Amino acid sequence: MSNEKPLYKIVLEELDLSVDELSEILDINVNTLYCYSKNERVPKRTKLRLNVLLENNKLKEAIKNYHKFLKVIDKIN
Repeated sequence: MSNEKPLYKIVLEELDLSVDELSEILDINVNTLYCYSKNERVPKRTKLRLNVLLENNKLKEAIKNYHKFLKVIDKIN
């Protein structure tokens, strides 16, 4: 048994979502999410969707940081 945090809980924290919101995004029942307490019980397609949500969030943050950088550069010029 792994002590690794379930992927859905990582998504909840990273995206600051409630379980209800995530279940709506994934179009699955809230109780189904609770059943994913062990990462090995998560269907492959759902794991992919959760990973895409995390990656998308990281990319959005990178874009925000890039825009902040551009603003700083504009102020310097």
